[in-house]
Amino acid sequence: MNYSEMSDFEINKAVLEVLSDFPVHPVPRNGSSAAGTQIATHSVLHWFDYCNSWDDAGLIIEAYKISINAHGKHAWMAWRNTGNTLEEISSNRHQFSVMNEKPLRAVMECFLMMHEAVYA
Repeated sequence: MNYSEMSDFEINKAVLEVLSDFPVHPVPRNGSSAAGTQIATHSVLHWFDYCNSWDDAGLIIEAYKISINAHGKHAWMAWRNTGNTLEEISSNRHQFSVMNEKPLRAVMECFLMMHEAVYA
């Protein structure tokens, strides 16, 4: 899938569909890019903006061990190393890597690539 052609809302919605056990609300919140879902049975909608909120994205970055680096003056690279040993990790083999102007957007695209590879 070409994630670079998707809007922030579409990326947020796709991430939430991976993470949530509940249906995702089909439209963004008040014209923002946030996607909403319940987090428990009979709960109100909770809204998540993974592409723009460090609070929302931080748990994914930590849980899935996704790294972020500035790449030049206007781009960010997010990647997930696949090595298991120090030698493999230091060889900089990145099975999943994404470049984007926004660091969290790059992370979410990387996360979706990882998920897609597992279920391909």
